[in-house]
Order: sequence, then structure tokens, then C-alpha cells
Amino acid sequence: DFSAFSIELVVAALGQMFFSLSIAMGIMVTYGSYMKQRDSLTSSAIRVAGFDIGVSFLAGLMIVPAAFVALGSPEAVTENSGPGLMFIVLPQMFASFGDFAPVIGVLFFLLVIFAALTSAISLMETCVSIMHDGAKCSRKKATVITFVIIGVAAVFVNLGYNGLSFIEPLGAGTSLLDFFDFVSNTIMMPIVAFLTCIFVGWCIKPKIIEEEIMASSKFRWRAAWRIMIKYIAPILIAIVFISFLAQFLGHIKHWKYHSNGMGRHRERGLHATVPVSAADASYARSQPFDNTEAQKHVGETRISRNRETAGHIEGLV
Repeated sequence: DFSAFSIELVVAALGQMFFSLSIAMGIMVTYGSYMKQRDSLTSSAIRVAGFDIGVSFLAGLMIVPAAFVALGSPEAVTENSGPGLMFIVLPQMFASFGDFAPVIGVLFFLLVIFAALTSAISLMETCVSIMHDGAKCSRKKATVITFVIIGVAAVFVNLGYNGLSFIEPLGAGTSLLDFFDFVSNTIMMPIVAFLTCIFVGWCIKPKIIEEEIMASSKFRWRAAWRIMIKYIAPILIAIVFISFLAQFLGHIKHWKYHSNGMGRHRERGLHATVPVSAADASYARSQPFDNTEAQKHVGETRISRNRETAGHIEGLV
């Protein structure tokens, strides 16, 4: 459906690129420093980008249709994106596979664990490498120190959903994870990528990088790369940064607007948190408490609102 194609979709894809290619995280620089002089940088870059596009495309062909079938509407897929899609929607879909459900479920989550571990190792390796080179300590010591720091930070962030839930750094309804996610992903990563382009394109000049690349392989797209690193990439990164910032500020306004309707049903011993509007909260208070029915009503209300919004947008278009 090419009618759904928009500039916003392109910007969102550019933003996803930061995570899938580990841009502005130091990972590429760290692993690149381990490469031998004879290794071709151009071939490696093409393979990394090609595999990333291929896996993302195949994942989209499998996950999105499956979620659509399981949930019944594109609005519901959008509402359940993120952790809920992986840990709630997909297991429900696997349950419909009959006798193969346990096998499919186990294989899927084994692959999820493998993906999480490899990603964590990549991020940790960057910190270990920096500490090893900067502090001149052994890799074992650097690994232990990094692991302890990450562990303490993880406990602190998780307390944002429990003992420290009263801390709402970005406004009502936000958590410590939202704050750190905002600082690292929305602010720091685009800024680091932008400054890297400026540093390479205008400070040290592209010639130094070009000579490093041509030491191991031919660089046929040399002129195009120079234009990209000096002009095109900084502009696109700035657009992504502004889009991320505007989107996040929009979420903050949404949280503040609905802060009086946060459905925190704790008075009967069930710790369930469902973001709802004031009207939804009023409905929940007027009914005998039933977590399943309350969530069903909230979900139906949100999907109805999304359809109304989609109808308004379609009418405008």
C-alpha cells in the first residue's frame, strides 16, 4: 500500500538505522580497530549493511503479518508494538500452532536470548576497550568494573518501576527508564553522529579516511562518499534528531494530559498499570473491579479512538 508511504515513515526508518547498525555507540569504531590491515573496509561495510537490510526485511515479512492476524487491525498492532508484541502477542500466536507451539516458542525465545546477549556483548566491549586503553588496566579488570557499573545502573533503573516509581523526571507518568532513554537515544546518539560527520568532513578532512580505506581495497565511490559525509549525512541526522525530539516531547504532553487517568489498580492487591484517559478511569471506578474486563474496555476505547483519528487523517488527505 504505497499510499501509506510518507516522509514520516522515511524519518522513522532512518531513526531505526541508528539501532540496527549500532551507529554513534562506539561499537563500529571498537570492532573496526580489531580489523587487520589487509581486511577490506568496503566489503565489510557492504556485508554489514546488506545483512542488516535483509534480516530487517525478512523480520518485517514474518512479524508484521503475524501480529496483524493475531490482533485483527493495524491500530491494534501499533498499540501493542514494543515489549508487549514480543512477550504477549507472539506467545499468544504461537499457542495457535497446536502441538508445534512449545517447539516454536522455545526456539523463538532462544534466538531472542542470543540476540540480546550478542548486543549486550557488543555494547560492553566498547566500554571495556575504552577503559582498557584509557586507564591502562587489564581487560579482566576492565570487564569486572564495567559489569559492576552496568549492574548497579540496571538495578537503579528497574527500581523506577517499584521503590523509585515516585520519581517522574520528564513529567507525570514517566519513569527513570524514559529519562535515560531520552538522554541516550534521543539526544546523545544523533548529536554524536552529527558531530562525527562534522569532525570527519570538515576538521580532519575526508582524505585521511579515504587513504585508510584505499590501503586495503579500491574505493570507487570516493567522490560520492565525500559529498555524503560533508553535506547529506549531517542534514539527514539533523532531521532525525528534530523528529525524535518532537516525537518525545509529544509523548511527554500525552503523559501529562492523561496523568489524572493513570489506571493504577492497587487497592485490591493486584498491581496492574494501564494508561487510560479520565473517562476510562471513571468507567473503571464505576464497575466492580475485574482486571480482564477493565483492560478489554480500555483496549477497545483506544482502538476506537485510533480509528477515528485515522478517518480524520484520511479525510484531510
